[in-house]
Amino acid sequence: MWALQRDRWILWLAPAMMAGCATWLLAPADPPIWLGAAAFVLGIAASFGLAALPHARPTGWQITLRRCLGGLCALIAAAGLGAIAAQVRTAVVAQPAIPVSEEPRAVEGWVVANVINDNGSRLRLLVRTI
Repeated sequence: MWALQRDRWILWLAPAMMAGCATWLLAPADPPIWLGAAAFVLGIAASFGLAALPHARPTGWQITLRRCLGGLCALIAAAGLGAIAAQVRTAVVAQPAIPVSEEPRAVEGWVVANVINDNGSRLRLLVRTI
């Protein structure tokens, strides 16, 4: 079964990019800016390095291992590219913060949940307008 799928590993690059995007967007805090670019560059470099590495025997388990590691490095590079895409999209759609002022603000919306924790009660709103 694995032998039949060996030429289709490239189809996993799109899910790897989606995983990189999801990891970036679901992180509890913003990851470092250089993280996605570093994963992309290191993954590409390692993948090309493994592909260009000369070997005495053109067949054998070493070649299979090298191909698997090269594919894994390509998947890491794709995940890094997805993280870069998520970071760029986050920067493009970023909105300025509401300036601090003493005047009241009108918020229209619906109460979705009332979350109670150690700090007290907190309302989650589905905001329509501010």
